[in-house]
Amino acid sequence: MKVKMIVFDLYGTLVYIKQKTNPYSAILKTMPREERGEFVKAILCGEISESVGTFRHVNTNDTEKFAIDLFTEIESASLYPDATHVIQKLRRLGYTIGVISNLATPYKEPFYQLGLNEIVHHVIFSCDHGYIKPHSTIYGIMRQISGFDFDEMLMIGDSPKCDVAGPKAVGMHSLPLNRDGNASKKNSIKTLDEILTIL
Repeated sequence: MKVKMIVFDLYGTLVYIKQKTNPYSAILKTMPREERGEFVKAILCGEISESVGTFRHVNTNDTEKFAIDLFTEIESASLYPDATHVIQKLRRLGYTIGVISNLATPYKEPFYQLGLNEIVHHVIFSCDHGYIKPHSTIYGIMRQISGFDFDEMLMIGDSPKCDVAGPKAVGMHSLPLNRDGNASKKNSIKTLDEILTIL
């Protein structure tokens, strides 16, 4: 591998939620089934208002609960213990660091609050660019802004679809992260520290 750039997923890879309230899932359950897929895509691509009260089939009580649950979840976002020091070691070794994440706009906040913006060179949030992993365009945007070719990038994350299959389809290297130790996920790492022994 001639890797020059390490690209991380965000949630489940660098950041975890201590207090899960799943606010968007609760709203999703109030919607007709045929509209749910469109709703999820719109949330992740930033195509709708941040106010849940503007969504069809959402009443005032749902809106108030959503706001409380969303605040609770975002405030509980924390860095995995291995996240910062591994990124800093990779930077010292000369690697460029990137993040590609599928998320709704409010979930960008912890990236900055936890200081990741100070140690990550390039970041792509689906809600800012209108594409979600594993769409090839979102990886292409990272290639464009970073200046590296796909075969110079290594994607690391916990989603087989978004962080392994998607990157491989465009020619990126990939390494699945398996923090729960699930034996069915082969050729994976359990901690980010293991990256340093592989590169």
